[in-house]
Formats: sequence, structure tokens, C-alpha cells
Amino acid sequence: MLTDSDPESGKRIVRQMETNLGDLCADAFREVPGADIGIVNGGGIRDGIEAGDITYNEIISVLPSSNSTLVAEITGQQLLELLERGAAALPGESGSFIHISGATYSVDDTIVSPVKLNDYGEYESADGNFRVYSVMVGDKPLDLEKTYTAGSVDYLFKNGVKKYFIGGDVTIVRDDICSSRI
Repeated sequence: MLTDSDPESGKRIVRQMETNLGDLCADAFREVPGADIGIVNGGGIRDGIEAGDITYNEIISVLPSSNSTLVAEITGQQLLELLERGAAALPGESGSFIHISGATYSVDDTIVSPVKLNDYGEYESADGNFRVYSVMVGDKPLDLEKTYTAGSVDYLFKNGVKKYFIGGDVTIVRDDICSSRI
């Protein structure tokens, strides 16, 4: 079973913790375009897949929005802020929760989130002590000055990046790699 929910309680968990389905999606966004990291937000994952043969319709039900895959260049600082935004609601849930491939990190949810949102719930900044720590990209510590390639859905890096996740611009280096709709 590839899950977006707790198998015992049925409670949706993909917006507050890693799941095998979230990890698989992030792996695909990294592997297919050959990016350093793959990223998918928990809010984009809409359904799980039962054990057994997987159908095309089940795959589409997981990521039903009409997004295409792209690769963007983001700085280490932007990646850190993206992860911090994703962890802001923990232990509660948020569609901003990040599933990531090619990188690891830890979260201390005893620290009050430093993420600041405007009146529309849009990301403004993260000032203060970060909850996210020990970020590794591959086998190396995150370099805040380095530029990394990140594969994801176009929503995240074309629309959501400025509104909901991180400050600053990103550079799209490959666009429309594949679409979730045929």
C-alpha cells in the first residue's frame, strides 16, 4: 500500500509526516529529470494507492491537478526556508509540508515556528530560531550559498513559490518535462 493516511486510524497524515507515497512522488520528481533534489508538498498528494496492480487512474488520483514537472534552481537558503515553511504547523497539518528526495532534515517542533505569514496566509519570512536543522543534500551539509536543482510540479515553483513557500525568485531551467494529464 502506498499511503497518504494512517492505515490504522484512516487519518490523513501526508500533510504532517513523510509517507511512502510522498517519498515515492519526491523520488520521481528527482529521478525523472535528474535533479539534485525532488520536492512535493503534502497538499498536492490527494489519494493513496491500495496494494496490488496499480492503474493509470490510481496514479492520476494521487496528483490530480493539471501540473507538469519542471526543474528549478534554488539556493540553499531558499531550500531551508521551504523546509521551514513546510514544518511551521507541526505537529499539526499543513498542505505546505514537504516530502523530499535527495536530502534529509530534522525538525524540532518544540521551537515556536519563526515563519511569518501575511493577512492572506502567504509566506513573508522566517526570522528567529529555525525548527529545521541538520539539513543534508546527498551526503553533504546544506550550503546556504550553493544553487541546487530541484524537480517538482510547476505549481510549486511557478505559482506557489512566491505566495506560499519561499522568498525570492527561482530560475526555471527545464519546463514541461511531463504532465500529470495526457
